[in-house]
Amino acid sequence: MRMKKQVFLSLVFALMAMWANAQSITFERTYGTVNRDYGVQVLALPDSGFVFVGGSVVGLNNDDIFFYRLNKYGDTLWLKTIGGINGDGPAAIVRTADNGFFITANTSSYGIDAPNSANWYAIKTDANGNIQWTQT
Repeated sequence: MRMKKQVFLSLVFALMAMWANAQSITFERTYGTVNRDYGVQVLALPDSGFVFVGGSVVGLNNDDIFFYRLNKYGDTLWLKTIGGINGDGPAAIVRTADNGFFITANTSSYGIDAPNSANWYAIKTDANGNIQWTQT
């Protein structure tokens, strides 16, 4: 499992370097836990840093959303874990006009049908990844 995680994240950052027209790989790191982790989307930021969302399977069908902020060298500036007691998984992330972020996800932890059915989950954060509001 660890090898799959390393290969996947190495591929993600190699693609980011190519996307940014870099002549060589700027950094290569692994991120995550001892659990089964996965990445969903990466955004390049104006300060040459990055944010990315992914997930980690914490228990039986119990994903949590991981939200990372990295500097241009790949150092973790902050990590936010979002989710409840049931499965929550990210779908996409965009940067907002106020320099915050909007994450779409699915959740079995929150909403009218939880935990029996997944609901759409909208998460708005500030520039530091602090949740400003959520909606299911």
